[in-house]
Amino acid sequence: MSTIKTAEIGSLLRNAAGQIRKLQEKVAGYERREKVDKVMDKMASKEIETDLSVDELRADLMKKAEEGKLEMIEEAVNYSTNLSTMKLASHDGENATPSSVSGAELDAFILGGGN
Repeated sequence: MSTIKTAEIGSLLRNAAGQIRKLQEKVAGYERREKVDKVMDKMASKEIETDLSVDELRADLMKKAEEGKLEMIEEAVNYSTNLSTMKLASHDGENATPSSVSGAELDAFILGGGN
């Protein structure tokens, strides 16, 4: 039976820790992708249209997720209604009247993180 030296144990533990970190990052990436896909599904079900292709939208949402903004976007999508029929109120100084807001403008606002 061979014995493992203390230095070898330290090296093995460092290697194992490095592999664990890599796996944790990989799992986090898969979880982030799953959350992004969930938000995209919600957007599609609420007919939120964007000028982006599916791949561009996914990349944009992945970037927002990395910036910590995906939860805010998901919450905005949850609060939204079918944007093709949504009306917002406006005020001209005297009378309040409903006005149409372009779905694309609201989409841009939501995807831009409210900026």
